[in-house]
Amino acid sequence: MGMGIAALAFVVMAFGSVGLPVLSDLEAQGGLDASLKVTPWLLFATYFILTVAELFISPLGISFVSKVAPAHMQGLMQGGWLTATAVGNFSLFLGAMMYDNISISITWGVFALVCFLSMFVMLAMVKWLERIAK
Repeated sequence: MGMGIAALAFVVMAFGSVGLPVLSDLEAQGGLDASLKVTPWLLFATYFILTVAELFISPLGISFVSKVAPAHMQGLMQGGWLTATAVGNFSLFLGAMMYDNISISITWGVFALVCFLSMFVMLAMVKWLERIAK
């Protein structure tokens, strides 16, 4: 559910940024004129939705890792969970690389698609994960 909620935040950003120019066009124009600027409420809404998504993902993930990890490796496995989170956050630089060549709304759409795909992969693994947890 958390990844679906995160995808929703990126969908909000994608719809909010439809029609904005590619970075190279933006630099050539010398910035956005007032008619193309978006409201700060777009960012507020996105961060709020992402915070709710984080509240679904992080506590459940660390709890699950604690439950299924062998007792002597719990600290290491929790560190692995946090490392995976850090790698995911670090990979956001890919969005900046995409924005060099495609519009920002498509970039946000790619983030939403990746979140949705991740959600469906996790949903497909639920029965397997339930067996492991027992």
